[in-house]
Amino acid sequence: MSLALALLLSCRLGLPDPLIDEGAMRYEFTHERWTRELHVVRQFETQVIVKATLITPELAHAQALTISRLRFEDEASYNVRLAAAQEQAQAEWVVVFAANAPPPRFADTFALDDSAAWQLHLEADGRRVEPIDLERVWEPSADETLLYTQLDRWSKLWRARFDKPANADQVDLLVVGPYGNGKITWTLR
Repeated sequence: MSLALALLLSCRLGLPDPLIDEGAMRYEFTHERWTRELHVVRQFETQVIVKATLITPELAHAQALTISRLRFEDEASYNVRLAAAQEQAQAEWVVVFAANAPPPRFADTFALDDSAAWQLHLEADGRRVEPIDLERVWEPSADETLLYTQLDRWSKLWRARFDKPANADQVDLLVVGPYGNGKITWTLR
C-alpha cells in the first residue's frame, strides 16, 4: 500500500516536474544570458559586488512561465501574469540586482542621487536614461528568491526602474561611489 502511495506521489498525477523540466532549464539559460556581475575593487580590496539582471521581454516571458509552472496555474492565469510582465518590460528598463559590500565598510546602500554610498545611473547607447525609482526589497518573496539566483545570504536585493527609450542597442548600468566605479553592459541586438 505504501509503495503505491509513494509511486502516485512521485508521479505527481502526471504533471511535469517544474524543477527539472525543459521550461526550467530554459529559464536558467535565459536568466544567465541577462545577468552580469561587477566587482568594484580598490587597492586590492573588494568594495562591492553587484550581480544585476536586466528584465527584457524574453526574460519576463521566461519568468512568467516558470512561476506559472511552479504554481500549476491554468492558461488564463499564466496569460494574465505574462501580459503584466511583458507590459512592464516593454514600458521601462527594470534592473534587479543583489549587492554585497564585504567588511570593513559594509557600504551596500544605493540611491539614484548622492544620498547613499553608491549611485546608479543607466545609459542606453551612451545617453543617460531618466530614473523612475529604486527600491530595496527588504523581504524577498519565494518567487524572487527562486528567480534571482544571484541573491545569497550576504546580499541585499534591489530593484531599479528607468525610462525606456524607443530603440537601444546597448544598455549600461553605472555604479559610482567614493570607493570606486564600475559598469555593467548588456548588448541587446
